Amino acid sequence: MSFWLIGDEEPEDPRFVDAGPGACGLYFLAGAACMRQVRYRPENEVPLEWIVSDRWVRGWPNGVRLANRLVKVGLWVRVQGGYRYGWIQTRNKADAVREKRAVERRKWEAKQARKRAEADLPRLPTPLGSYTGELESQPAQLKTRSRRSGDSRGTR
Repeated sequence: MSFWLIGDEEPEDPRFVDAGPGACGLYFLAGAACMRQVRYRPENEVPLEWIVSDRWVRGWPNGVRLANRLVKVGLWVRVQGGYRYGWIQTRNKADAVREKRAVERRKWEAKQARKRAEADLPRLPTPLGSYTGELESQPAQLKTRSRRSGDSRGTR
């Protein structure tokens, strides 16, 4: 799962300050929507750049006006059919998503290799005194033995 990350420097970045809170909200929500588009999708479907469609922008109140403010301050660039991010944190770029997936894939493959290697190891006998799964039956056996031995405890 990927998230659109917001850094602590953005609230003081002049572009975000000039764009205003409404346009910033559109910027961050559009980023989250971009990440959502590639969730559970194969790596070859992650785009080279995030594009926000005109249709998506028009779906928000004052979306076109807010998008134009983002273009004016340089956060978005107008392209045919929508907007492309003009400035974006490195960790939110599509390349970062691909790299994160590659790292996760390598971790998963290493884990699977360890599991396969462990499965090939010979099984060692259980050491004496270790748990064998018979814990529940032991108290009943002890109680039975004490009754048979003539112990007065538990015979009443």
